This record gives sequence, C-alpha cells and structure tokens, in this order.
Amino acid sequence: MDRLMIDKGTGRLAAAPSWTYLEQRPALESAVVAGLVLAACVFGIHTRFLLSLASIWPANAVLLGTLLIRPSANRPLTWLLAALAYGVADALSGSDLAKTVLLNLANVAGVAAGLGTARLLLRGRITIKRPMDAIALVTIMAMAAGGAAITGAFAGIALFGMDWTAGFGVWFASEFVSYAIVLPVVLAINGTDPQRFRVFSRNRGMARQQLACLSTLVLSLLLAHVLGGPGAGAYVLPGMLWCAVCFRPFASAVLAMLVCTWALIAGPLEMIPLHIDFSHLGDASSFRLSIAMTAVGTFAVSVVCAAWRQTNTILRHTASHDTLTGLLNRGAFMQLLERRVAGRDRAGAFSLLMLDIDRFKATNDTYGHPMGDKVLVAVAAALRQEIGPDEGIGRLGGEEFAVLASGNLAERGAVLAERLRKVAANVVLLADTGERVTTTVSIGAADGVPGDELSRLLSAADSALYAAKHAGRDRVVLAARPLDPRNAPTPVAKPQPQAPRRQRRSA
Repeated sequence: MDRLMIDKGTGRLAAAPSWTYLEQRPALESAVVAGLVLAACVFGIHTRFLLSLASIWPANAVLLGTLLIRPSANRPLTWLLAALAYGVADALSGSDLAKTVLLNLANVAGVAAGLGTARLLLRGRITIKRPMDAIALVTIMAMAAGGAAITGAFAGIALFGMDWTAGFGVWFASEFVSYAIVLPVVLAINGTDPQRFRVFSRNRGMARQQLACLSTLVLSLLLAHVLGGPGAGAYVLPGMLWCAVCFRPFASAVLAMLVCTWALIAGPLEMIPLHIDFSHLGDASSFRLSIAMTAVGTFAVSVVCAAWRQTNTILRHTASHDTLTGLLNRGAFMQLLERRVAGRDRAGAFSLLMLDIDRFKATNDTYGHPMGDKVLVAVAAALRQEIGPDEGIGRLGGEEFAVLASGNLAERGAVLAERLRKVAANVVLLADTGERVTTTVSIGAADGVPGDELSRLLSAADSALYAAKHAGRDRVVLAARPLDPRNAPTPVAKPQPQAPRRQRRSA
C-alpha cells in the first residue's frame, strides 16, 4: 500500500513511492541484503585495531536496519545468505573456521535480539518521525548490542582469554556504538520526504546557518586533534547538535556517522592524542560508549527537529488551505493577491480570474449536499491541473473560486480563463440515482499590475463575473481596463419588488 506524504511543491497530500520491485523477487531481495552485509563486513574488517575486533562493525546495523524497513526481506533465505556473507568476509581476512563461527554467532544473535525487541515495541514499519521513535530505536540498539554481547562474551573467553564480564563489556560497547552510528543512516534513507537526500537548504538564510554549523563541527574536530585529552571525543558535540537542528535527518545522520567513525579509528591510532590506554579493556569500552552517546544524542535531536518540521508543515498547510478541495483558502489567496499587487514578488503584470459554479444550489437541492461536495472537489481538481507553478488558485467560499494568473489578459489570462471554462464543463459525475451530473462555470477576468488598487481589481473581476452570469452562464467576460462607467461590464440589475399601494379608505 502506498504511504501518504505532503508534497512541498503543491502543499497537498500525495502518495509516497512503495518499492515493490524487490519484494516481487524474493531471491534477488535476499541476495541484495547479503551483498550489503558483505560490503559492510569488508569495511569493518579493515578497522581492526584492538584484539582483532573492529573499531566499527557496520554489518550488523546494516542487516538489522534493512530488515526493519523491509519486513518482506525477513525470510530464512536472507538469514542464510547473510550468514554466508559474514563467513566469506572472515575467510577473505584469513580467519580460521572456529573464530569465524563464534564471531558470527554473536553477530546473528544481536540482529535477532534487535528484531525481537522491535516487534515488541513497534507496530508495523518503523519510522523516525516522532520523538518517542528515538527512544524506541535506542532501546532496540541496546537490546541488539546486549544480544551480541551475551554470545560474544563466550567467544571472548575462547578466542582472547577474557573473563565473561570483560568480554560482555567490550562486545556491548563495540556493538552499541556501531548501531548508534550506522542505524540512523539506514533508517533515514527510507524516509518519505522527497527532499531527504538534499544537503543544503534552498533558503539562503538557512543555508548560511548550515554552513556556520558545519564550519563549527570541522573546527571542533580540528581542536580535538590539536588539544587532545581524554575528553577530546566530546569536543564535536556542540557542532553535531547544531547540525542536527539545521540539517535534514539523513544529512545529520551521515555527518554524525563520518565524525564518529573517524574518532573511533583515529583514537586507537593515536592520531587524536586522547591519552587513553586502549589496551585496557575498560578504558577502550568507556571511550566507545562515549562516542555512542554522542551519536545517540545527535540522532535524538535530529528526530525531534524532523518531527517539529513535519508538524509545522502540516499546520501551515491546514491553516492556508481549504479542507474540502485542497486549494488555498480565502485568507491565503488574498495574501497572495496582496503580495502581487504590492509588487513584493516582482512578477510583473497579472490577471485575476473569478469563477463561480453555475446553478450549484440546484445541484445541492436535487442531489443533496454530499453530491455538491463531490462537484466542488472534482471541479477544483480539474482547475488545479491547468494552473502553472507561478500561479495560484483558491476557494473563496461556497462555489466561488479565484485564480491569480501570470501575465495580463492578452498574454495569458484570457486563454487560461477559456481553458478553465472548458475543463470544468468536462466534469461529469454520477448521482446515486444513476443520473449524470454535469457542471459549468462562469468566469470574470480582469487585468492587474503591481501598484494597482486591490479594491478596484476585485470589483472589476467581480463585475465581469456578474456580467457572465447574466449573459447566459458558461462563459468568460473580460473586464476592460481602466474600469470606468463607459467601458465596464454592465451588470443586469435585479428587479426590485414593489411595495403594495395603500388603498384609500372610503368615507
């Protein structure tokens, strides 16, 4: 089933794509998942600096994240191929069979624990749209790391001679930091925002803020290299939190992944003078957990900001759009018209079109108000298709609509008005009785220029609409410019009922 999202270009709800290609090919889907795991394993193997354990091991997070966002891939074949991918990666690195089996048992156990926790906490597909989603995801990470640590502790005894407690601590810290760094990126890829991969905002003010916070992050990372010390890993936290506020979740997650991955690699290699004895398992685990908490904090802030942006988008859309037709409401359209008249958008000459559905009251009286609503929705949808990206359309109330067209009547307005009249006449609905319900619109159009008088413009278009109604409906009337009594459309006056004459009483 398609998911719904708000299209930022139109402000309307639209269907988000549902990626069904691989779902229809189970074997291929499982093979793709295994290929991602293999690539992640190869990367992780090249970061082994401590006890032959990777500084960052993204494979488990990739597998868990993929199965969370694609439940259809959770099948025995996927697990079999993923286990094979783990084994192939270890074989390529020269590991013996016993080591390969023990390490990969820990990997599989951790992913299974994470999936089991997700099934208990979540309903349906996982999202990162609400603040509580961050709490749920951190819990899933912790349980996945714990599942791997329980099994890995026994592997630590057999492979490295560690006691169970030390092995559990090392494994938990290593797994948790890998999940905290990689899993948010995997989940952000699956978002519904069509602009989720965009890094810098189109808004110049926001783009400047993004450059500022990115510069702060780079500077703090340089300070960590220069100043060093046990707390140098936390120097980047202000910059990362600022980036989480300013960037979209995907960009923020990628930045956190890059910075934290570098810290995990540069620390043991003494490229950052942390003055930490990484041969001491407790110190190494503490360092990794501090990096994990930095990544988790950044992720939580990013989720909260993303939720705020989505809520703000929905509220702004609701406040400015008609709930029935999805068009601009009267207030929002009048604001758009006022900006055009004031010349703040520098768009030049324009046309104002006033539209009214003919005999709409008769439709309501004959077929009922539900059918009247259907007519409004159908006509609005037909009109919207003809409106350009630099133009606006709104519902002023009842059956009356208005269009702000780019270009004057001679350039654009007159042609657009006639096109709108024709598309409205093509709207046909079926009533419950089986009757065909057709509709037409009358349109009045007027020229406008920046600096025009708003009341004059509205009066000109309204008078032209009034003339179109009384000239037979289903037609377009263009208001002359300038509007004066000699060339304005002459409205047909309604006959006024006369009061009955008083009868003189007879004496």
